[in-house]
Formats: sequence, C-alpha cells, structure tokens
Amino acid sequence: MTPDQAIRLRPDGPYDLRRSLFGLSWVQGDPTHRWFEGALWLARRWSGEGATLRIHEDGDAISVAAWGPGASAALEAAPELLGLHDDPTRFAPDHPLLASLLSQQPGRRLPRTRQVMDALVPTILGQLITVREASLRYRDLVRRDGEPAPGPGDRWLAPAPALLARMATWRFRQLEIGLRPAETLRRAAERASRLEEAAHMPLDAAMARLQAIPGIGPWTASSTLATALGDADAVITGDLHMPRAVVYALTGEAQGDDARMLALLEPFRPHRGRAQRLLLSAGPKQPQRGPQLGRDPRYRPD
Repeated sequence: MTPDQAIRLRPDGPYDLRRSLFGLSWVQGDPTHRWFEGALWLARRWSGEGATLRIHEDGDAISVAAWGPGASAALEAAPELLGLHDDPTRFAPDHPLLASLLSQQPGRRLPRTRQVMDALVPTILGQLITVREASLRYRDLVRRDGEPAPGPGDRWLAPAPALLARMATWRFRQLEIGLRPAETLRRAAERASRLEEAAHMPLDAAMARLQAIPGIGPWTASSTLATALGDADAVITGDLHMPRAVVYALTGEAQGDDARMLALLEPFRPHRGRAQRLLLSAGPKQPQRGPQLGRDPRYRPD
C-alpha cells in the first residue's frame, strides 16, 4: 500500500536502527509495535491523530513511511523519534569498560518520543506483576478498547486517554487488571494533557509532574520518561535488579542499591542514563544462582 507521506533522513554519523529503537516497547507481542523484516512498524497518536509508521534502513539513510490522519505530525516528530537529536560522540568516558562498550555500539542513539501516555500505560500495568502477565493485560486492553491503526498490517492504536479516564472498574477486572493499577490509570488519563507537557520539561520537573499522580513513583516515572524525554542523563531508579547489575558491571560487587549505583554513575554526568543503558545491555553479567525465570526487561514497581 502506498503511504500517505514519506521522508528519508540521513543520520549525522553512525546509526544503528535496531539498537536505537529496540527499547521503545518491552511488551511481548505489543499490538502497537512490531519489528518485521528489518523494519519497525509503529502505531501511535501524534497531535491527537492516529498514524502508522514503517521505519527501515535504506542505504545510508532511514526511510519513514506514514499512513493515517496523523501522518504529517508523525513525520515531523520522526527525527527525534529516531534519536537524531542525540550526539553519542559527546560521551567520551575514561572508564575502560564503558569506553569499550561505546566503541562496540557507535550507532546507538537515544530516541525521544515526546509521548508520555503511550509509555506510561503499559508501565503502570507492569507494577507488581511479571512481564508476561503485564504484556497479556496490555495486549488485551489495546485489542478490546483501542482501534485498528491506519495503513497496512495489523497494528492497533492504544485506547485514547479519554476512554481510559471513564472506564468502569469492572471493565478493568475483565482483563484481570487490579483495583490499584486501574485507579492509577484513570487518574493519569484524567490528567493526560498535563502529563504530556512533561515531555517538554527538564527531567527533574518532569519527574515531579508524573509523581504528583498517586500510584506513580520513581520507577514508573523514570521508566516512562527515559524514552519520552530522550535525556542522556535520565537514570532509571526504583528497580530491584538494575542497581545490582550496574554495580556489578562497574565494580564486581555482588550487591548494589540505588544510592551505590547513582554514586558510581555520577562521574558520567550528563550521560549517566547513557552509561546505565550501555552497562545493562552489554556489560558483564553477574553469575546466576538458583533457578532462572528469564530476563525481565522492565523494572521493579513503585
């Protein structure tokens, strides 16, 4: 199907599409997001209008095709979505491990979606349950209360905030979404326009804006803003396993908490978040003991 609009963008320097955009969704089988034959298909709302994007590498450029009423706004946002605003060359750590990891991933950029609710809803659903459980609930919510996305393929648009704000408790219960996350979702959806403003704020102000909603704490807020803001200094906190992984990678110590992780990352300011992501994705892993349940790409709930 011929797209409604399309553009080609040439990154300034090395660019790795998959590594840059891999973290846009952790949901297994996300109906809004799919990698297929080297291309990312993404269905979202831009400026309130739905659109589907197909993003793929095209020689030395990135081709972005768009379908739907939100196509123009989506293509306008594409450079930031791809992370082309990000300059990884400004990070030149003297730590040998980080310098090595950075040299192995020279084309990895930090995307900036400017879309708070799209990241916040599945993150709220991910509180207190496993990735598989959260993925099932989010997939069911999207397919029941969302709408088919424009263009080819079988992508879906997530439910609009206005719909979530007025959704009855029993409707959430049908999807096995508990009372606490349901109430948090409704409160967030009622204030969706205020929360979306956080995508244009400094990191500290954005964190405060999200955490003003009861039920949203440091983990939920920092996980959401990591991609919405695309801030290289944005560190995800409030997780059980993440600080242990970062501390082990940098020091070999078996135990670690947020305070220790933040102290170790401090020398890398204003690229603490970039350092954290590099260490989590490619750093040395602590030997595992006991039965393994699989890697959880999310973070501990608030």
